Amino acid sequence: HVSPGTRGCPDNLVMWKAGRLWCYRDPLGHDSYHDRPVVEFIETKAPDGKLEVLQKRDHKRRRDMGFQVHVIWNIDQANEYLKLRGKV
Repeated sequence: HVSPGTRGCPDNLVMWKAGRLWCYRDPLGHDSYHDRPVVEFIETKAPDGKLEVLQKRDHKRRRDMGFQVHVIWNIDQANEYLKLRGKV
């Protein structure tokens, strides 16, 4: 993934077609779903990696705009992400 002139942006842009897609679980444990097309940003990190300051700032900016930004640290989290979206 390359985004010229934009340091700190997530590694991947994921787009799902409209339909009942799991979105997130709120602090009370309730699931939320989208019934429209979804765009999400995915940052992948090695298990021993770390988020840089620019990445944290960029992720916050995108979340403040209403986008989902996920950080995936290992294969189990990647599989869970896909499972929750009905892709595994």
